Amino acid sequence: MTDTISINLRPDLDTDIRTLVAAMNENAATGKSSSHVGFEVTESRRKYHLLNAVLSNGQRSGLFLIDRNTHVIYQSIGYGKTNGRPLGTVASMTVAYKAATATYAATHATYSAV
Repeated sequence: MTDTISINLRPDLDTDIRTLVAAMNENAATGKSSSHVGFEVTESRRKYHLLNAVLSNGQRSGLFLIDRNTHVIYQSIGYGKTNGRPLGTVASMTVAYKAATATYAATHATYSAV
């Protein structure tokens, strides 16, 4: 029997961030990563939304911080802290995750996107 791990999103997130999280979750569903089963945004702070990786054991790990105003994404290096170097924007990361999922689906006949 497989346990279900709940994936949560804050109700006040805008559509662009919801689309990014959906693309990341679809990519996680391919099974490429054995540790990440999904992604969620459950906390918003004064400046950032915290994007967590949901691990296969049910624990959450802060992975990215999304600037609430500019939608620039930073890697989280600690509780609410960034390394100061942007990884990209919500739009560019959404495109990258969708492309990675499509490439994986094209090269692995057993995977089919839901």
